[in-house]
Amino acid sequence: MTQALLLSALLALSAQPKKSGSGRLTSAQTEFNRGDFTAALRDLDAAIAETTDEQTLSRIYLLRGQCYGAQRDVVKAEESFEKALENDPEAKLDPTRVDPNLVSVLESLRERMQGDLEVRTDRPAKVSFDGKALGPAPVKSPVSIGRHRLEARTGDGRYVASSSVVIAAHKTTTVDMQLAEARREEDANPNPGGTGPREGGGREGREPPMAGGSSFQLWGGRPLADLRVGVNPFDFLAVPEAEVGFGLEWPYLRASAHLRFLPTFGVTPRGGLWVPVTDQFRAYAELELPILSSTTAGVPVAIGLGGAGGAEYFFIKWLSGFAEVGVRNFFIPSFVEVTIQAGLRLRLP
Repeated sequence: MTQALLLSALLALSAQPKKSGSGRLTSAQTEFNRGDFTAALRDLDAAIAETTDEQTLSRIYLLRGQCYGAQRDVVKAEESFEKALENDPEAKLDPTRVDPNLVSVLESLRERMQGDLEVRTDRPAKVSFDGKALGPAPVKSPVSIGRHRLEARTGDGRYVASSSVVIAAHKTTTVDMQLAEARREEDANPNPGGTGPREGGGREGREPPMAGGSSFQLWGGRPLADLRVGVNPFDFLAVPEAEVGFGLEWPYLRASAHLRFLPTFGVTPRGGLWVPVTDQFRAYAELELPILSSTTAGVPVAIGLGGAGGAEYFFIKWLSGFAEVGVRNFFIPSFVEVTIQAGLRLRLP
């Protein structure tokens, strides 16, 4: 009979559920409220080993920091608060219920702890972080953890995007922003309280000359056309090259095809990368595949591969001038050509 009672008691004890991490956190909170900080810390240490949920871990470390704060152990309190922010960068203490000194320790840690923020945009734009300039996109920078306000805006202010972002400690947070056309106040109400036109208002009068987007796009790109002339720097007396080209432009990319009509006929596909230097100035590099009619006996067509680098300046948002230097290596027939080209490039307004 005695053995049966002992066996029943053991089975009953083994059937009792163990405290989970959140259950131990509740017990620790009760012990903390009673002022038994040692018992609370014992339960909190056990709770840490029993859960992997980041929100629960953050609450555990917050209470752990309060326990050490009550014991006047500021170093361990700060270490616990740091762990709380690593699990939840938005972790907070209620200043109406918690020692204000501990609240200050937590907020000071939030400002000092950092993570990396990487921002990419679908068109050239300047990025700001809580109202402070971060740089032109794409940009990567260390910033303080927690929730922040992020904004991207084109140089002419025509396209904008904004969002809220939470930065985690010791991690990289990547944000892809799609810019949309901004709604201007003067467009909706061009002259509030008056009948005449608003002085200095209107989009044409205020937009700086910069490459803006076009409402018409083809395959996601902005159509463009250019007219260019080129000379051989080693033979200025030769007939200059003359080409007209058509293509598409995307953020940081450009592709086009050019028809040559002087001094010979031919076609040159081009593709390249461009980067904004200022609102009105760009630098770019291109690869080209010239296929030209040849004057060499027995070789009717000259085929080569070339590259060029140059700069582009915007007079207004749809008209720019450019100049570049390039080198072409022709395989059929075999020769090398150096060119200097300049011209005008048009885009849809």
